[in-house]
Amino acid sequence: MKICLALAILLPCSCSSLEDNDVSFPWSRRRRSLPVPGPKAETEHGMVQGITSKDLSVDSFLGIPYADPPLGDNRFRPPQPFTSPWAPNVRLADTLPQMCAQLALSKGQYFGSEDCLYLNVYRPHDSTNKSKIPVIVWIHGGGWAMGDSRKVSAGYLDAYNPTNIVSKHGHVFVGMNYRLATFGFWALPELATESGTTGNYGLQDQRAAMQWVQRNIEAFGGDASKVTIQGESAGAFSVVFHLVSPGSKGLFRGAIAESATDHKGCYFQNKTDSFELYNAISTQLGCPATGDRLACLRKVPTGDLMEYTSVSEMVKQYMARRQHKEIPSEVPDVNACPFYPFNPNGAVVDGSDEGLPDFPDKLLDAGHVNKVPLLMGTNVNEGALFGWIFPWLWGGDLYLPFPDKMSNVKTLLEWFLPKESDRAKALELYSGPEYEAGSVNEGTIERYDRIYRDSFFHCPTREMVTQWSKLGMSTHQYVFSFNERTNFTKTLHDFVDFHGMEVPLVFDNFIKTMGRTFLEPKRYQTMSDVMTCTWASFVKCQKPKCDSEPSLRHCEAVLNTVPEWPEFSAPNSRKYMSFKSHLSIENIKPTAVYPNDEFAPDNRCDFWKNVDWGWQNARRVPKSFQPTASDAAVIV
Repeated sequence: MKICLALAILLPCSCSSLEDNDVSFPWSRRRRSLPVPGPKAETEHGMVQGITSKDLSVDSFLGIPYADPPLGDNRFRPPQPFTSPWAPNVRLADTLPQMCAQLALSKGQYFGSEDCLYLNVYRPHDSTNKSKIPVIVWIHGGGWAMGDSRKVSAGYLDAYNPTNIVSKHGHVFVGMNYRLATFGFWALPELATESGTTGNYGLQDQRAAMQWVQRNIEAFGGDASKVTIQGESAGAFSVVFHLVSPGSKGLFRGAIAESATDHKGCYFQNKTDSFELYNAISTQLGCPATGDRLACLRKVPTGDLMEYTSVSEMVKQYMARRQHKEIPSEVPDVNACPFYPFNPNGAVVDGSDEGLPDFPDKLLDAGHVNKVPLLMGTNVNEGALFGWIFPWLWGGDLYLPFPDKMSNVKTLLEWFLPKESDRAKALELYSGPEYEAGSVNEGTIERYDRIYRDSFFHCPTREMVTQWSKLGMSTHQYVFSFNERTNFTKTLHDFVDFHGMEVPLVFDNFIKTMGRTFLEPKRYQTMSDVMTCTWASFVKCQKPKCDSEPSLRHCEAVLNTVPEWPEFSAPNSRKYMSFKSHLSIENIKPTAVYPNDEFAPDNRCDFWKNVDWGWQNARRVPKSFQPTASDAAVIV
C-alpha cells in the first residue's frame, strides 16, 4: 500500500477512464512513424523498431506484447500466449504502453486499461544478438495496486526509467506491466477448477514476461542464462513469490529484493479467506455462486469491478466510521485483510505449482525454493510512509494536520491483531520514554511507524535471509540508512529514509534535483554511485563487488571505498551493509532501543514471528474507537 493511493483524490478526474478513445495521455499516444530508422530486433512474433537516446548510448524498445490481452474470456485466467504476430511487418516500439487498470477514483473513473500486458527492453546502443549481456528483469512496486514498468502511480513520476543505469553499467533491462489489484488477484474456487490455479494472475503475468525474455532476449543483445530479477516493495514481494513458486524455476540466476515481505495475511493470503471475500464481492456485483458466475464476472465493466476499492468508496467508508454512523451496506460481512478497502488484494496460496503450493515461509523451511544468490534489504524507516495514514482504515484522525488528535496505539493494534495477548505484548515492546522524546504527539506516530516497519518488512526480512543462508545460498542483507534530509521539520519526525526512497539512488534518477534541493549534490551522487555500482556488480557477478569485470572498470574507484560486504550466515554471522554516508557493516542485535534501532532487534522479531495475523470482519469497529454514551448522544 503506498501513500499515493490516498493522494489519488488530488489527481484530476479528467484523467479517468482510459476506455474513452478521446482521452490522451503521454503513455497512450497514437503510434507514429519514426523520422529516421531506429534500432531493430527480431522477436518471435516479428521485427520491432525502437528508438535511441539523444546521447546515442541506449536503445529502447517500448510496448512489446508478451501475452494476449487479458480481455473477455481471458479475464481472470493465467496469461495466454500471444496470438497476433505482426511479421512480416515491422512493429514500431517507440511509445510507452498502456498501464494496467488502477486507482479508481469513482465508479467508471480510473487510470489505465485491462489491455496492458506489454514490456519494454533497454540495451546499450548497437548491441547485437552476439553481445551476451547480463539482464535485469524489473518488477515494479505499488502494493500490487498501482504503478507500471516506468511510473510510480497512475502514469506519474518516471522513477523506474533505466536509461541512466543502462548507459553507465551496460545492462540489458526489461520492465513489464502486469495485472494489478482486482484483475491480478481475484480468487474463486470456480477459477481454480477452470485453470488449476487462482488468485495470482498478476504474478503469472510477470512469469510470462520472464519466459518471453528466455525466448527473445538474445535478439536484443542479452544473455538468457544471466537474468537477475529485481523488485521493490510489491515488486520485491513478487521476487519472493518467484523464489518459492515451482513454476518460476529456471527463469533467473539471481534476485534483488528491496523492501520485501512474506507476510501472512494481507500480501500472502489463505485461499479460504480469499474465496470468502471475493465470493461476497462477486455476489454484490450481481454474479452469485448460482449460474455461470465466471461468464457473468467477465462481462462486468472494468470500472464496476474496481468500485469496491475506489477513492470515493474509501472516503464514504471513512466518513461513516469517523462519524460513528452505520457502515455502508456494500462493505461485505466477511473477514478481510486489515487494509480493506485500501489494498485488500494479495498473492493467494492456492496449492498449485503455477501459484503457491504453501506459504513462502513454509516452502523456505522445507527447502522447496528456486536456489539463487540473493541480495535483500530494507530501509531504516520503512513505516514512516504509512503510519500517518493508518487511522483512515477505522475512521480516526490522521497524523496531519493535527498530530495530537491521532488515534492511539491501542486502536492500531486492535485493528491489525485479533488476539488480545498479541496486542498486550506489542504494546509492551513498543512503549517507553524513548518514543516520546522529541515527539509531537507523545510518541504515537513513532510507535505506529516502528510497529509497521518491524512486522511487515524488517522482521520478515530477518526470517527470509536466515532461511536462505541456511539453505547454503549466497545471501547479502542491507539497510538503507542514508539521511536524505527530508524530515526538515519536527512534525515530519522519521519521514526520512522511508519506504521507496532508495529507488532514485538505485536508478540514478532525480539525483541532481534532490541534491540541489537539500544542498548536498555531491553526497547524493556519491551514494547513488555506490548503490548502482553495487547492484551492477551483483547482476554481472552475483556478488556485491566483482573480482574482475571489464564492463565495470568505471566502478572500481567507487567500490574501493565500500567495506567488504560479508555474506549473511545464520546463526553465527548475521551481518548487513548499512548504506549511509559512512558505510559500515553492522550486526542484527538481540535488543535495541528507538531511535538506535537501525534494524529491528531479535526480541521484537521473535515476537512478530509467532503473531496471529488472522483476518477480522470487514465491518468491525475497534472497541477502543467506539463512542462513549455521551458521544453517542451528541451524534444522535
